[in-house]
Amino acid sequence: MADRPRSQGFYSVGLASRLTGIPRRTLNDWHLRGIVQRDLAITDSDGRYLQGYSYYRLTLLKIVRAVRDGRYDLATAAKALDYLYERFGPPENWPDKRVHVWKSNIYADGSDEWGVTEATLQGQSVETRLMGELFEELRAEDGASILVPRQFRPHVSIHPDVMGGQPVVRGTRVPTATLAALMNQRHTVSEIARMYPFIGKESVAMAMEYEQFLDGIKTAA
Repeated sequence: MADRPRSQGFYSVGLASRLTGIPRRTLNDWHLRGIVQRDLAITDSDGRYLQGYSYYRLTLLKIVRAVRDGRYDLATAAKALDYLYERFGPPENWPDKRVHVWKSNIYADGSDEWGVTEATLQGQSVETRLMGELFEELRAEDGASILVPRQFRPHVSIHPDVMGGQPVVRGTRVPTATLAALMNQRHTVSEIARMYPFIGKESVAMAMEYEQFLDGIKTAA
């Protein structure tokens, strides 16, 4: 069984909503229904108790949103996906894995010593190759995070061990939100690139575009 890195990264409900495009009320509903629950808690500098998501749970939110958009049963899919994580590790390790259904049972198989293993006996139903399109995305780019849309991956990355899991300019520790804040202060792309000469104008511009993308991906519950 994979060692699940629950302590890596901390994503507040607000940040999780922004990165996944899932409205807060939907996140709250999924938490209460046990579909994808918050698995971390911290006390901030003001002594407030805050619940949030680990990097693992954030990736699961992204996947479950895709499942929802595909009109699959959420509770069933979340359970099968959670099982895939237990068996194969993070989603980045899943490109050649499959979920199958036979009668009322769910199975997962992949190229490991487990062979074909039953996922649940709860009578749910999941489509064969449930996450086919996301698997193809992950196969295309080794080590890519599904949290970052493909068009931004050459310039933006998210990793739980870098800046607390915030989106950063790829290969650096500079959050894309920092560059966006400078832009909001009326700095130009050229000026920001001079402030961060190790980044380059293209990456600055793409970081700006990524932040604008995050601002526009909210969907109805």
